[in-house]
Amino acid sequence: GVEEIANETSNLIRKIKIQMATMKNELRDNYKFYSQDLLNHLFKQPYTKIEYLVSELDISRVTASGYLNKLAEDGVLKKQKVGKSNYYINKNLVRILTN
Repeated sequence: GVEEIANETSNLIRKIKIQMATMKNELRDNYKFYSQDLLNHLFKQPYTKIEYLVSELDISRVTASGYLNKLAEDGVLKKQKVGKSNYYINKNLVRILTN
């Protein structure tokens, strides 16, 4: 059982690393605001909010909003409004984690 769980975990990590590399290339090629810190943030949890990006990257709310909204408009992230808050979901990471 332990070996099976270890193999599943290794496979999950491998899939996340591949998806992270794919998104890194997409962001680097298409967005002037790409940074490794932004990429790491988008893979820290399956979702983020403007406030989280402001805090972690030490950028303004307007800048964070612009980044996340542009990524959502282009289909890199999925924007989901819940109550008064917008959540930006890393769809590919969610898909990996739920399969």
